[in-house]
Amino acid sequence: MACGAAGPPIGPRLPGADGPEAEPEPPLPRAAAAAPIGPSLPDGCLQRRAKRPPGSAPAPAPARRRRRGREEGTSSQGARTSGLDVSGTWFITIQSPASELVYDLCQHEDLHVTGHGSSPSSTAVSTGSKVRGRLQGYVLTWAEEETGSKFRGTLSPDGLTFAGTCTLSETPNVKFEAVRSGSRGRPSAENDPESVLCLRDRAAGETLRLPRAALLASLPGLRSAAGVEAAEVDVQDVLKVCPFEAAAHSALMPLCRALALWKPEEAFTTSNAIHALALADWLGCSLRAAQALELAVQAHAHEVPAMLEASGDSSASTTHVLKRGLLITSASTLDALARHPSRSRWCSLCGRAALQCLFRLASEDPNGLRLSPAAAAALALGLPLREVHAAVLSHLRFGPGAASLILDLRKRALGPEGAARLELPPAGPGVGILELDLDLSRCGIRAVGAASLRLPDGLQRLRLSLQKCDIGPEGAKALTLPDSLLRLELDLAHCLVGPGGAAALRLPPALEELGLGLLRCAIGDRGARALALPESLHQLQLDLTRCALGAEGLRGLRLPPRLASLSLDLTMCPVGVEGAKALLANLPATLKTLELELGGCGLSAQPLGSLEELAARRLPALSSRIIRCTS
Repeated sequence: MACGAAGPPIGPRLPGADGPEAEPEPPLPRAAAAAPIGPSLPDGCLQRRAKRPPGSAPAPAPARRRRRGREEGTSSQGARTSGLDVSGTWFITIQSPASELVYDLCQHEDLHVTGHGSSPSSTAVSTGSKVRGRLQGYVLTWAEEETGSKFRGTLSPDGLTFAGTCTLSETPNVKFEAVRSGSRGRPSAENDPESVLCLRDRAAGETLRLPRAALLASLPGLRSAAGVEAAEVDVQDVLKVCPFEAAAHSALMPLCRALALWKPEEAFTTSNAIHALALADWLGCSLRAAQALELAVQAHAHEVPAMLEASGDSSASTTHVLKRGLLITSASTLDALARHPSRSRWCSLCGRAALQCLFRLASEDPNGLRLSPAAAAALALGLPLREVHAAVLSHLRFGPGAASLILDLRKRALGPEGAARLELPPAGPGVGILELDLDLSRCGIRAVGAASLRLPDGLQRLRLSLQKCDIGPEGAKALTLPDSLLRLELDLAHCLVGPGGAAALRLPPALEELGLGLLRCAIGDRGARALALPESLHQLQLDLTRCALGAEGLRGLRLPPRLASLSLDLTMCPVGVEGAKALLANLPATLKTLELELGGCGLSAQPLGSLEELAARRLPALSSRIIRCTS
């Protein structure tokens, strides 16, 4: 087709346009149906759903698979544990503080749990604190409405025990264990707290009726002998396999009565205390009962030697109690044995138990705040120093003959509470230690901790370091030092005691040697004038570095009249020539040794020579003098 020629018309041709109407074209033939791809489907799968005729009923919907749990009205976790039922009586054993509780629980259909709780010695559980909780899967949680204590435990698959943690009123995250003790609907004689158990000693003709639940909670070992429904138990049946001597059998009845009525101290008399401890351990007493018996032993610590004499050195009860560490549990029991006239006998008999006691106390007190009295008592008992040092902590050491004690507690962040808990052995000639080296640097004890320090009377030498403890003027005022001291080294560097603290500082009146460190304490001239030094001093070492001390303060510094040796550090104090001359004029004539540090005090080499000449003329007894002035 030539360029510009007319092409075929675009779009439909209108009738009558551009000439007569054209004849219609013949229709195209229909294409054949495409062959299906893949395997043929069953008949009816490709048919569309026919429309429902008007007026006809709808076809029924196909049945849907019903889900488990929610459609059935229970949770999925509840469905998995539909066989668990926590209804019944449970005995709860709490680790720390050691205690036992009894809970009577009832599980409802919606998995909520209600009930009451009380101690094993209570007459009825139903009068105890109300409990509300919930069972979710194998996890049981509940809380007491009155005390606010919260418990969370995981049930065992058989539903007989569970364990977890609880939050008490004062202690969070405490572990506990629980044991099912019976059905709520049919309480057995063992689970009913109001039932009694009759203990009968046919040989002695004695009978005791005791609360069953309280007795079995304290002495679980009696369950095998008492049975589940037995109302009476013969003590001979309990003791027929007892490994202890016959004399120990008489202590069972008093022990059961004391624990059932929760009066542990009544189980201890001089004649049967060792036997009671041995029987309680053999019968597997609870943790709470064991701790109560230990406290009772400590209350009767002064009678421990008499208890050992009553039971005999070679008796099975004595051997068992000492091997298990049931008798010697504290510093008081060790001290009672050390003060007894037969302490060599007790050292050979109880030496291993004493070391075992030291190991346990050291593990319970990693800072050693209360360990030194027990270690000192062990040394007084006659244990070798090397064995005692091996049992205690490395920062606690005794000198030869246990006459001196070194306790290094620096940088341990004790705080005021730690200072209040610190216990030290007795002191004095023939009584205890004579020298004490106590380092509390950077422990943060502050003024309250300084006031809480209890230093033993009878000390003759003390080195006490309170560097950077922030005790301030109130702490310096409250610090109490033994009056028996003859030598004292007191370091209060960076404590900011100020003029008020220097004025309130009370030093022992009979001191002969004193080393006082007041580095950066900012006492100033007013504090130097108010500082009261004992007149009995013969040797004084005074550190007043960076204390803002000038000529006025040095002029008012009151030095002891019989002082023979003086070491004074005035580094970085604005002393000047006038202050140095005022100091030399104020020195006592009895001085034999003088050491002055005047670095950074505004002195040069020329006035320094004149100061030495002035010291020689002013102090005729002076045999040694050192005056340094480093820039």
